[in-house]
Amino acid sequence: GFLAFGSKSLNALYTQEDLSHLSDFSLQAGSLLESRLLYKESLQRKRTETELELARTIQNGLLPSEPLESDCFVIAGLQESCRKVGGDYFDYFMRSDGTLSFALADVCGKGIPAALHMTSMRVAFRQEAEAEDLPHLVIKRLNKTVSTLVATGQFICFFYGMWNPETGILTYCNAGSEPPILRNPTRGYSQTLRKGGPVLGVAD
Repeated sequence: GFLAFGSKSLNALYTQEDLSHLSDFSLQAGSLLESRLLYKESLQRKRTETELELARTIQNGLLPSEPLESDCFVIAGLQESCRKVGGDYFDYFMRSDGTLSFALADVCGKGIPAALHMTSMRVAFRQEAEAEDLPHLVIKRLNKTVSTLVATGQFICFFYGMWNPETGILTYCNAGSEPPILRNPTRGYSQTLRKGGPVLGVAD
């Protein structure tokens, strides 16, 4: 910053005492201005943090809040973003035909952009999952929707599974997600669930 002064009255020259007083004044004014700027930045930061906390609350409201229990299973999930909001997603619910549906997803990127994509994807997924179709058909339709939501270079990893408690059969489709591990302690084996296709949003 700088201070600019015109001529003194009667065109008198500035004395060393004048310059000393002006120097003291400029130091005090500079400190005051810096304090006001820091206060303004602090208010903006608090406002942003409040908005992000609200966004986090809304996003968490889109995820299952309680475990789902029956006579033969208990399913629950927990999501902790590295930032206030993010693109991680999980879901589980019972369908009208008595099968358990569950999903895991990860949107490319972090922060608010990923969270917005996650919200749109969740709405589209729930809409597609209402139809009692096999997972690969649900994923195929979901991919068409996701392709219109994400920009070039963005994508979503998605895993969708359906488990029938009566038959014990698991049907699933893995769209580029890190393969979940299926463990069967009674039979003493585990396997990775890879069958599916590429990530969502790359091609319609």
